[in-house]
Formats: sequence, C-alpha cells, structure tokens
Amino acid sequence: MEQVYFISKECGVARKERFGFPFQRTGATETRVDFQHFLEGKKDEITSVVSNHFHIYDSKNINGTLSYYVSPSVDTLDDAFDKTRIRMKTMGLLITLLKDKGELVLYVFKSQPVKKKSLRWNITLFVATILTTVWAGTLMWASYSGYDSGLHGSLGAFLEIFEVLSHPSFVLFGAVSFAFPILLILGLHEAGHYIASKRNHVDASLPFFIPIPPIIGILGTFGAFITIKEPLPSKKALMQIGAAGPIVGFIVAIPVTIVGFILSSAYPGTAIQSESVKAMVLGEPLLYKFISSFFTVSSDTILHPTAFAGWVGLLVTAFNLLPAGQLDGGHIARALFGKNAKFFSYFSIVVLLVMGFWYPGWFIFAFLILFFGVRHPPPLNDISPLKVRQKIVGIFSIFILVVCFIPIPLTLMDIEPKVPNLQLFTPDESLSTDIGGAVRFEIILNNTGNGVGDYHFSISLEYERFEYVNITELSLWNVYIDYPSTNGGNRQMTLDWSNQNIFNNKEIGDFDLEIPEKSRSYVNITVHPDRSLPYNSLLNLSISGEEKNGKSSTVTLVISTRISTIELFSPYVEKEVLVSKNIPNIGNFGVTASNVGAENDLLTISIEHPLNWSAWIDIGDSIELSPGESISFFLRVQPPYPLMESDSVVIELRVASNRNSDISEVARFTVNIREK
Repeated sequence: MEQVYFISKECGVARKERFGFPFQRTGATETRVDFQHFLEGKKDEITSVVSNHFHIYDSKNINGTLSYYVSPSVDTLDDAFDKTRIRMKTMGLLITLLKDKGELVLYVFKSQPVKKKSLRWNITLFVATILTTVWAGTLMWASYSGYDSGLHGSLGAFLEIFEVLSHPSFVLFGAVSFAFPILLILGLHEAGHYIASKRNHVDASLPFFIPIPPIIGILGTFGAFITIKEPLPSKKALMQIGAAGPIVGFIVAIPVTIVGFILSSAYPGTAIQSESVKAMVLGEPLLYKFISSFFTVSSDTILHPTAFAGWVGLLVTAFNLLPAGQLDGGHIARALFGKNAKFFSYFSIVVLLVMGFWYPGWFIFAFLILFFGVRHPPPLNDISPLKVRQKIVGIFSIFILVVCFIPIPLTLMDIEPKVPNLQLFTPDESLSTDIGGAVRFEIILNNTGNGVGDYHFSISLEYERFEYVNITELSLWNVYIDYPSTNGGNRQMTLDWSNQNIFNNKEIGDFDLEIPEKSRSYVNITVHPDRSLPYNSLLNLSISGEEKNGKSSTVTLVISTRISTIELFSPYVEKEVLVSKNIPNIGNFGVTASNVGAENDLLTISIEHPLNWSAWIDIGDSIELSPGESISFFLRVQPPYPLMESDSVVIELRVASNRNSDISEVARFTVNIREK
C-alpha cells in the first residue's frame, strides 16, 4: 500500500474542483510575488522546454500561474507530457495538463521542495517488525507443535509467552516458518510499488513497516506502506504503481501457500484436543480453496504457520485491491474509469459496512478509507488514455481481487470435542468353504466420529464341531489377516493357536491402527481349512476394536467346512395324469441331482408313495458323483387300477449322502388324476 501526499494550501496552492487538481489560483500575496520573480528569470527556459514536445499557440500568466495552450508535436501526448514533466521537475516546477473548452492547457507552477529524510525510521521500524513477527511466529510454532507448558488461567497464559520464547528451537522455527514468509510477501509488495514509482520518475520513500506486539495483533505487524511525495503524473503511472504491489505480492503468496500446504500435509500439526475450545476458523478465498484441494490436511489440526502466512498474503492483497480511495485498487479504478471511480469507492464503503455485521473488522477498514479520503485525486495528465496492455493489467488485478477476497476472514467458533466412533461390519458374516479350499472376509473399520481414532484391535477364535475331533487337529485351521500399518502399506498376521485353549474364546492376535475421522480402513481375513479337518466343522472368529475412551465394537464371523452337499432340481413339481376307461397313464417328472460338495459321494435315492401307486426312476437306487457332477433322470408315476377315490397324491423323492448321513435333499411332486 502507498500513501500519496499532495501539495497543500500552505504553499499557495488550492484545489479547483472543476478540474479536480490543485493549481495556483489564490494564495498568499508574497507567494505569488515570489513565483512571479522566479518566472521572470525562467520563463524563456520554461517556454523552450515546453516547445520541445508541444506546439505552443498561446500562453498566459494569470495570478502567478503560467499556462500554455498547446497541441502535441512529434511525440504522443503521453510521452510528450512525461518528458516535459521530468525536465520541469529538475527546475523545481510542476505541470498539469487539462482541457478547457476543448483546448489543451498546460499549467506550470512551482513545486514544493521535497525534504530528504533520514532512513532511521525505516530501519528502526523494520527491525522492530522483524522482532514482533518472529515473536508471533514463535507462538504459532509452539501451538502447532502441541507444546503445553502446564500453565493455565489468565496469568498462566501470560507467563507461557515467556516460557515459549525461552526455547531457541521454537524461536528459530517461528522465524523460518512465519516471520520470513510474511515479511517476504509484505516487503516485495511494497518493493513493487517503489520500483514502479522510480520507473515513472515519481519520488517515493522506502517501505515503512508497522510492528505490533502479538498480544495485540496475532500477526506481529499491521503491514507496510510507502509514501509518494508528489502527485501521480498519468493514468499509466496510476495503473503501474497501483497494480505493481498487489501483483508482486500475489505471485509471492502463491508459492508460500503451496509450501505451507505441503508442510501441513507431510507434517500435520497437533489436533485440537477433545475439550470444547474457542478456535479461530479461517475463511477460504477461492484461490486458497483451490490450492488446498490438492493436499490432504485434517480439519481438526492447527494449520502450519507457513500456510497461514500465505493466507495472510492473499488477504492483504485482496484488501489493497478494493477500488476505494487511495488504496491500490483505488489507483487502478481511477486509471480505468476516470471520474466514475468515485462510485466504485462509495460502493466499496457500503459493502464493507454491510459485511461488518458479520465480521466487525470491516468497520475499521471502512473507517480508514473514509479517514484517508474516499475520492481519488486525478493524475497531472488525466487526458491520455490507457493502452491495451495497461488495461489488461487492470483486468488481471480485478481477477486477483475476486480469487483472493474473503467476505468473512476470521470466525471464532466453539469447537466441539473430537470424539471418534468405530463401527465394524462386513458384507458376509457367515461363509462356507470346501475342505482344502479357502474363504475370504473383508472387515470394514469405519470411523464415523469427528476425531481421529487410535484403536487397539484384538482377534479371538472359538472352535465348534459337529463331530468329535482331537485337540491336536485344531491347528489345521489356517488363518491369515491383512491389515493396514500405521506408516502406510499393509502387514500380514498369521494366527498361531497351537497352544491356546480356544474353547474359552481367548485373544490370540492383536494390532494397533489409527483411523482418521470420517474415513474407513479395511482388514482382509483369509481362512484355509486343512484337508485333514473333519467335514462340517465350524469356526467362530471375532475381531474387536477399542478406543482410548473405552468404547468398543465387535464383529463375529462364522466359517464352516463342508464335504457333502446335495442339490435337487425339477422344472415341474405338479402334473396331471389322465385316465381313460379305467386305464391310467404314466406321469413323468424330470429331475437333476448334483454333488456340490468337496469330495466324491455315493448318493442313495429312495421314493415314498401311497399304497397301490407305482413310482420308479430310470437309474439305479444309488449313483456315485464326483464334486460338481450332476445327473438327470425321470421319476415315473402310475396311479393304481382301478382308481381310488383320491384324485391327488404327493410323491417324495429323497437323495441322501453315504458320506454324511445328516445330509439329504427331498423333492415333493404332486400328481393330479383326471378322467378323460
């Protein structure tokens, strides 16, 4: 930001509101007399300088103001004015170019001498600002790193400041992570103004930094400014000087913000504790939100000081680009829109006052703009238009304002306790596998809470059986567990239960895992039952997760083995049998029997039917099927002769396993009798 100083009435100069710029009209008599004496010896030289770049067709000397009615010569109007102004400046004169009734009038008057000031204040304030920003950065780094001095209460919080400042490492990291980037952004912002001023031959001071103790302002500084010691010469100078600072600050703030998010992602700060606290929440401008989308930073951690410095840089850039008064945006608006820029200035004040009801800090900024002046004075040459490239700079500055502006920069919020909540579930809670095969479960570990969960998971097994088994055979259950490791990747655990009394459901495995809030992790469990196990064995596997607060969640899996399993299928289970002249027909039912077990099996087929009925199949009473093999046959049914009174009966077809007497499958067929 730069503050522009203009010539005052005390030197015999007053404002002429019709033109919008001060020139000699009234004033002390002695001042006019002094200028007249000055002109008597300099008029010919002044006329010669003006005629080098303008065609003079008339001149006047009224009330101590020398005026030339001119038209540009070889040079363009902008270049002609600049060259004339620079030459006049060496003579202690100031010029302005105005239009009066359609004619170009170049006014010449004596400028106020600019006193050379010592750099003592610039250096003193800069050193003080280094100290206060390092102080602020030290406090931020201590908070970011989770330092707790053990001091509490108002007095404890005050004493903690001195405790933190006594740690050299905190001071060093605070200086590097915050003080250096924030001073770099502010310093280069003002350097942009200073260099642009020098390029336009405008006298400007070196930056004045404003230190502030962090106990008053958390940043350790209220920014910086330069003073411009003479009126700005043209719209081009307005644009270049006004836009140079924000553009340079914007360009520097972007990599600072990116570095801050890289550090926040790689070295996340301390999480907000599980106690209700007042926390300062940063509003996010569009650019900041866009950059943050490329990084994973937990919402419950303290932001890295470098990322905060980048945020401050974007906020400062946006504020300075508001099109009001003598802010950088005010210069740009005056260059782009001329006298109409005052409407943008009034509109900005109204917007700030309205937004002040949501963020009171905007009231202060609105007051500062009103204090320094809402209307921007015109440049000395308000005639020459901007070139296309200068308009592009102005449009780019508006773009920077849009992507960096924050309607509500800071919000003080009550942060609720960060409490994790674990849920364990699986798509399949019970699965069967063939002996010698494998079964796989996916366990979903879901943290639905608003805090990071640091969990301890335990695994327990319980063996059940349908048939007698020796304890030495228990190890024939092979269980492998894949789970995430705390440092990324996966780890595998093989459960060893050879010496465990699993009939008492003892814990035989465990691991620790940290799950971020509102996120999931996955555990994969693979079970290989050995071929030596008895068929139809049953295993219960439980996995439990417990958080530090004592809350836990458990899911139990059931794994069963199988050897013999039978399936029966028939497209029709009900048919009619026609009877003509007491001569019954034969009904046919198509049947498919399958061995879906893991071993060869001898299937025995039996039929149950009412007395006097006949029922048979076209294959033998038993058939051997290999695993996965099927056989199709017909069940043939014939009613008795003569017919019984019943006109509907049920025939049962049973297929049983010779390997396991408990496994069988029954199909029931309904036969309806109808006379033809």
